[in-house]
Amino acid sequence: MFQNLISVINRILESLHDLVIVWLVVILAIVLIIRYYVLTTEIFTELVPDSVVLEIAWTLIPIVILVSIAVPRILLLCNQDSVYWFPKITIKVISNQWNWQRDRLDLLDHLLDSEKLDELSSYEYPLTIPFIGIVRVLLTRRDVLHSLGIPSLGIKIDSNPGRLNCVTFEPGVLGVLTGSCYELCGRGHRAMPIFLKVI
Repeated sequence: MFQNLISVINRILESLHDLVIVWLVVILAIVLIIRYYVLTTEIFTELVPDSVVLEIAWTLIPIVILVSIAVPRILLLCNQDSVYWFPKITIKVISNQWNWQRDRLDLLDHLLDSEKLDELSSYEYPLTIPFIGIVRVLLTRRDVLHSLGIPSLGIKIDSNPGRLNCVTFEPGVLGVLTGSCYELCGRGHRAMPIFLKVI
C-alpha cells in the first residue's frame, strides 16, 4: 500500500503501478492456460508449428503491452521533470550529517538537529509551505550523500555535491506530510525525518 497520495503526479504513478500489475497477472494467466492446453491437447500441438495467426499474435501482443506501459510512463516522466517558471515559493534545503537545514535569504534554520537522539522529537521543526501554488525545492549537501523522499508527494530527489537539484510540486491537501532520507548516510540516518506543514 502507498501512503495517502495527494499530488496529481502521485496519482498517475499509482495508476501506472496498477496497470503494470494487471498486465503481469494477464500474462501469467495466458502462460498457464497455454501450458495446460499444450500438455493436455494433441490437436493444439499439431497446430502450433504451422500457425501464422499464432506467430502474428505472439509478436503483436507484447508490442501492445509494452506500448500501453511506455506511453503513460513517458508522460509521467515529462510531468515529473517539468520545471515551473513561476513558483510561489522557493526553498533551498541543505542536507548535513544528520540533519536538514532550510536556507532562505540570510536565515539558516535547522529542520532537524540530531545532537541528542533521545530527545529527537523536540528538535523537529516543520517546513511550512503554502497550500495554493507551486513550491520549488532546491536540494544540495555539505558532506555525505543524502536523498530527500516524501512518498505522499511522489518525491525522491538526491543531493549531490556541488550541485543544486530541483523538484517542483503542488500540495493538494492541508496538513503535515512526512519524509525522510532515502540514502544510507551513516549512523544518524534513521534520525533524519523531515516534515512539511501545508497551511
